[in-house]
Amino acid sequence: MNSESKKVGIVIGLIILSTLIGFYDRVQPKANQTASVIPKASVMVIPIEGMITSVGTQWDGSMVDIISDQLAEAKDTKSVKAVVLRINSPGGTVGASQEIYDAIMRFKKNTQKPVIVSIMDIGASGAYWVALAGDYIFSHPGSIVGSLGVITQTLDLTSVPKKYGINVKTYKAGPHKDLLNPWRKPTKDDEWLINKMLITVHQQFKSTLIERRKVSKERAQILADGRIYAGEDALAEQLVDELGGIYDAIQYAGKLVNLDDPKVIYPNRGLKDWVQSLRASSFGALNSALSGQIWMR
Repeated sequence: MNSESKKVGIVIGLIILSTLIGFYDRVQPKANQTASVIPKASVMVIPIEGMITSVGTQWDGSMVDIISDQLAEAKDTKSVKAVVLRINSPGGTVGASQEIYDAIMRFKKNTQKPVIVSIMDIGASGAYWVALAGDYIFSHPGSIVGSLGVITQTLDLTSVPKKYGINVKTYKAGPHKDLLNPWRKPTKDDEWLINKMLITVHQQFKSTLIERRKVSKERAQILADGRIYAGEDALAEQLVDELGGIYDAIQYAGKLVNLDDPKVIYPNRGLKDWVQSLRASSFGALNSALSGQIWMR
């Protein structure tokens, strides 16, 4: 067995050992835990990071399902008095963004717990739509905010058949069944239908902006032209309420529910967090073993 194989074997052995120890530690009751301990009133921070979609993976549910579950946990946990959404996302699909927005609005209605938003690097497009559900929005001066627009794109492959002799045959029932087909030029009716759909969704976005940020229709028309804003400019345009970071958002949430320097907790994802931590440590250790890094012996 060569040295690289030995390294990999040692790493795998350590991973298995740590997995067993970790599992044992999780299932064993803690000696100092007692039923009489009253949880301290707290603020729950829920992260919304990456693309917003309704598509999950083999290891995890979709962002929609995850956020819904975490809001349910915040609802059922009596010690949670307020929620801070830590947003760092460029947006995503319309349906998923609306689903999360609706879930937050239901949470607030059913619990009367305030929801504060903290925009980190970016809170744009669908992510800003989600942020509109918050009672108060913080962003950094340099955060990217806005992009209140709707877009769809497709490739133009109409020159491929002539240049390369490759084409695609499409069979359809319904003249507009293959809208956005990149292998043919869109008809005027196609373009009208696509634009009508985009305008309809854009109007929904603007209506949400008008309702939640209390701006006029005329002002919303200007703000929602698809541009992005630095956080400082977003404040001037009333798209956010205050400049600040996650600490400021947590402190503000605490004050709303009469908590000074509140305890901060995060949603418990149980086995999913454990599996993801195991995968991360496994890949990191294997990568170290195979990349020739220095080992201490």
